[in-house]
Amino acid sequence: MFMFLLTAGAFVAMRERRTSAIVPWSAVVFAAVAMTRPEGIVAAAVTGLFVLDGVQGAPTRRQALLRAGAWAATFIALYGAYFLWRYTYYDSLFPNTYYAKTERTLAVYQRGTDYLSGAVLSYHIVAALAGAALLSIVPTLRRDAAYVGLLASALLLAIIPDGGDAFGHGRMIVPVLPLLYLAGISGFTAALARLPLAAVQRGAAVSATLAIVALLLLRGSDHPHLAEVRQAQEDREALGLWLDEYAPQDFTIAAWAVGSVAYHSERDVLDLFGLTDAVIARTEVAGFGTGIAGHERYNVDYVIETVRPEIIVTGDAVPAPLDSDDFWRVYGGSTAGLPAKAAVMSDPRLPEMYAVRAIEIDGRWFNFLQREDTLAQLQAPGLR
Repeated sequence: MFMFLLTAGAFVAMRERRTSAIVPWSAVVFAAVAMTRPEGIVAAAVTGLFVLDGVQGAPTRRQALLRAGAWAATFIALYGAYFLWRYTYYDSLFPNTYYAKTERTLAVYQRGTDYLSGAVLSYHIVAALAGAALLSIVPTLRRDAAYVGLLASALLLAIIPDGGDAFGHGRMIVPVLPLLYLAGISGFTAALARLPLAAVQRGAAVSATLAIVALLLLRGSDHPHLAEVRQAQEDREALGLWLDEYAPQDFTIAAWAVGSVAYHSERDVLDLFGLTDAVIARTEVAGFGTGIAGHERYNVDYVIETVRPEIIVTGDAVPAPLDSDDFWRVYGGSTAGLPAKAAVMSDPRLPEMYAVRAIEIDGRWFNFLQREDTLAQLQAPGLR
């Protein structure tokens, strides 16, 4: 949605500059962009600056000023109303994930820089920006080239203070790709069109360029761990559906990978990394920014003493059930480089309060913890 709205908003903004339309539809679209993701504010600000800059040199300056004022008023009215509602409802300037994933430290900036540099190379951003810059050789497209270049650059640089991302799919980069690739290919095409070549030669050159671009992108679209990601998704969906069928409605389920479990179980779910929990998201932890983005926050006392979830989902499916000794040997502190998870699982109060349980679902075994005083409330065929 963010990618679609961003691309559509830029397209509408560039068209509006060429027309005498009074209604600033691009302001409406960019208000939606800003509502979709926080960095949408950056995109709206860049667009607003270009709208204001268009006043300079406009044939009818008064009309250009009115259009700029209408653009600003429309955006502020729409996004301002949304922001006021969101702030009064959540009492936070930013979404909860912002607090869970970011902190103003050099380590976070370094992680964000590393992520950006790697993704820029994988998705050939430099070549796309160079192609977009070539649009400036067409006099009527110079402002468009500057707009696309600044818009994409601002959104890419905004990734740095966010600290990057934990996953290798480049999802923080993806929203700007349609805009950059379309502008880049158009720029290279415009440059080729100015070469002293026959029409057939020019067509061959354009076709070869597009083929090279497609081949370069193939590697980045093939993620080596995609099969594992899909399997984990299926595991979590299966467990969520089982919990929906058998867990009491008033149970709180704690998990580190909450998405599918929460969606399919339809129960209150505590995100142990704090992505959907305001307390954990704002808990200070040592060395923040040196671990995996979005996987660093934790608050052991809050989880064990305050929330006291009835069930703690400790991982995905395994080939066989684990008895208590094997379970704590596997999960009691050794958590694949996740100190936040290790802090909870290694707490001595956990084995005193929780029992190890196992259930087979479609040939896969799920081991989880259930609070001792609630064991009688969860009954299901095959549950150990």
